[in-house]
Amino acid sequence: MTKRPGLAREIMLVLSFSGLIACSEDPPPPRPATAPTATPTASSSPTSASLPAPAPTSSAGAASVTVEAGRFHVGSQCAEVPRHRARELAFEKVALGAYAMDRLPYPNRTGEPARTNVTWNEAQQLCEKESKRLCTELEWERACKGTAESIYPWGNTFDGDACPRQEDGRTGLRPACVSGYGLADMVGIAGEWTASDDRRLRDPEKPSGPANKIIRGAGPVGWLTARCARSESRDPKKAYVDVGFRCCRGTPNAAEVVLAPDPKPPLEPLAKLTDAEVAALLKAMPKHHREIPDVTVSLDRALTWRPVPHEELLVVRWKGTPKKKDRRPYYELVVFKRCEDRTHVAARMKGPVAEVKKPRLDGDRQVLKAAVTTDTQEGELTLRFSHGKVTLVEPGWVQRGNRLEPPPAGDGRGRCPADMVLSGSVCIDRYEAPNVKGRSPYAFRTASEGEAWCKARDKRLCTDVEWERACRGRTGTKLPYGNEHEPGRCADDKPWLSPNWPVLATHPNPAATREADRLYDADPSGQRPGCVTADGAFDMTGNVAEWVKRTRNFHSQHDHVLVGCYWSGCFKGVTPHCGFANTAHPGDFRTAEAGFRCCKAPADRP
Repeated sequence: MTKRPGLAREIMLVLSFSGLIACSEDPPPPRPATAPTATPTASSSPTSASLPAPAPTSSAGAASVTVEAGRFHVGSQCAEVPRHRARELAFEKVALGAYAMDRLPYPNRTGEPARTNVTWNEAQQLCEKESKRLCTELEWERACKGTAESIYPWGNTFDGDACPRQEDGRTGLRPACVSGYGLADMVGIAGEWTASDDRRLRDPEKPSGPANKIIRGAGPVGWLTARCARSESRDPKKAYVDVGFRCCRGTPNAAEVVLAPDPKPPLEPLAKLTDAEVAALLKAMPKHHREIPDVTVSLDRALTWRPVPHEELLVVRWKGTPKKKDRRPYYELVVFKRCEDRTHVAARMKGPVAEVKKPRLDGDRQVLKAAVTTDTQEGELTLRFSHGKVTLVEPGWVQRGNRLEPPPAGDGRGRCPADMVLSGSVCIDRYEAPNVKGRSPYAFRTASEGEAWCKARDKRLCTDVEWERACRGRTGTKLPYGNEHEPGRCADDKPWLSPNWPVLATHPNPAATREADRLYDADPSGQRPGCVTADGAFDMTGNVAEWVKRTRNFHSQHDHVLVGCYWSGCFKGVTPHCGFANTAHPGDFRTAEAGFRCCKAPADRP
């Protein structure tokens, strides 16, 4: 696929040749067993003529390892996860001359702790005392990746057991923690000073003070930190307890990583996609989203998203247009990562909605939000970028599939007011009373007060059976949004405050109201877009507990029960779910977390 001119990264290699950008996403394809070939443009081939003979080592020492002259791919592949494009090249091929590197961190002696807490100058001087030097960052990266150019020293799959953290800092004691070139302990003990300046995102025409130095490797072993391509920037005048070094011999390689500042905007509308671009993007979609009987599939409203400098994603609206003239189009939001040889789907909605509004940045350039709606539901989806991975969180009512079916008709008898949703054969308020999005829900109410409030609006208090059906939605899940409880999805995980029950019992004394206000911690209605049923009712678990009319046989036989739990979870620490009911209190009981919502029968259809 031809690259759009605006997608070229401003990347330079300070070499006598220009690197070629190679691309390959989520999940990333496996790395080749050997590095792929590329046509070099270097003026000359690297040689090993400048590499001195290895210096003898003592019997307690660990010999150096010679890395032959050759080319290797710097950074991470185009769509690799994880990646850090603001600090890494996109797998560009670079030539290095031969060099030798100590097998272990300084002092390069098996069983001895790595030397840390030294400044960059101190590390360089210690290497020079042994007629050596600090390694450059690309020499370090090549030695870490080995001949197979692996993501981690041990291979392409993260394995926390390969290089477990060596807390005492002693080196050479982890036999699996060795790179393809035989270098040990490149992660899991300490980061390592390199000879290289940090030239990421620095304007070469306008230098701003001395550059930091590059650290390679890391003490902590994680899927991000243990990668051979990872780098850090540190002040060379400071000493760090988590940074050591190792030494190299031979003529230093001049190759550097230089990433120029990236002035492009984080979010930018894209001109209309060409037919070829649409075809390439649709090819990356699942087959059931490319071909749908009686539906025309297309893509529109494309945006370029740059969540970090030198990283570009394409955010596109997928559109399904029914061929029947009485049916409206429907949409999904899709995020693509385009590489030179392939296009990948980085994230997409699980199913369609009636409308997807234009995505917008949410304070952080790594977070996008977009409003989504159907005829009966509204919500917001969130796209979050982190080290190459795009996570999409969508409202719970979004249904899996490739079609947008008409709203469920319940028993077919009628329709609901605009502030209610149809659940089975009953209409239920979209939000907890006062049933207004963004308003704080009522609390410190009795069941009889709820009955009166609903009756004044030509409604009634819901029954326990109606409420649970509405909570489960037409999908019948255990919670409004699915079958597994997700802390924070609904307002059900806030700290519990001990009530002063004697004071609350003095209602309507103002002291009781003040105590209830102290305890109150509900969210404004509809504030959590993921806490919604498939039918479009919000906050049915968490926020405030809700009074309902009892019709089932419970352990107690009060006329009303409290359902839905509240902002601090459920009574006795039960995990929130749609079937929970607190049957301990009669309907005239008043507690700080008790509210309600209303139900009514649907109106007859015209």
